[in-house]
Amino acid sequence: MSLGSGILTLLNHLNSAVNNVASGNQHTLLSPEERKDVMDHLKASVLVLEKLAEVALVEAMTAREYQAITAGEYQAQQGTGGATGVEDDGFKPNEG
Repeated sequence: MSLGSGILTLLNHLNSAVNNVASGNQHTLLSPEERKDVMDHLKASVLVLEKLAEVALVEAMTAREYQAITAGEYQAQQGTGGATGVEDDGFKPNEG
C-alpha cells in the first residue's frame, strides 16, 4: 500500500468515526467528556495525516525530479538533447 492510499484509507476511517460520534444514537450514549476525548483523538489523527501528506508530496516531487534528471542524463549520453528533451537542430538565428 502506498503512502497516498494509506492516507486516504485513514481519512475515510476518520470520516466514519466523526459521523458515528455525531449521530444521534451514539451522541446520547457518550458523555460530554467521552465525546471531547474522541474529538481530541480525531484532531490529533488529522494532524498526523497532515504531516504524512506533506511527506507524500515531498516524495512525489523528489521522484519526479529524479526522473527528469535521469531522463536528461540519458539524453545527454545519447546526444539527443538536454534535460529539457529538446533536440538541437543546429539552427542559429543570429548567424548569417
